[in-house]
Amino acid sequence: MRKVLRIRDGVWNDAARSMETLWRDAATPTVAQRADAAVKLFTAKVVPLRQTREDIGYTQAQIERMEEQDREAADDALQRVMAGDLAALEAGPKPPPVDETEPEPEPAAA
Repeated sequence: MRKVLRIRDGVWNDAARSMETLWRDAATPTVAQRADAAVKLFTAKVVPLRQTREDIGYTQAQIERMEEQDREAADDALQRVMAGDLAALEAGPKPPPVDETEPEPEPAAA
């Protein structure tokens, strides 16, 4: 880029000396490989959860929705603990209630 500025402007620009080229990996990993690498970095506490989601390829809007859902789940678990449900400490957010009006699926024939 410094050379481009030199050609464009006709003089060497001292401020351009601080410019840096950031090379990108030309590999084309699969979605699963990218996700696996991101999860491993998060599990090893190398990167935070938000960076993990960015590395997997989620958009900023998707990440913001996920963070809101994370906050809601944490608030729900805290409210359950405050109400005396200590299972929330281990299990995390409680699953949504099952609609009793829906028929149970029939078991597959053996």
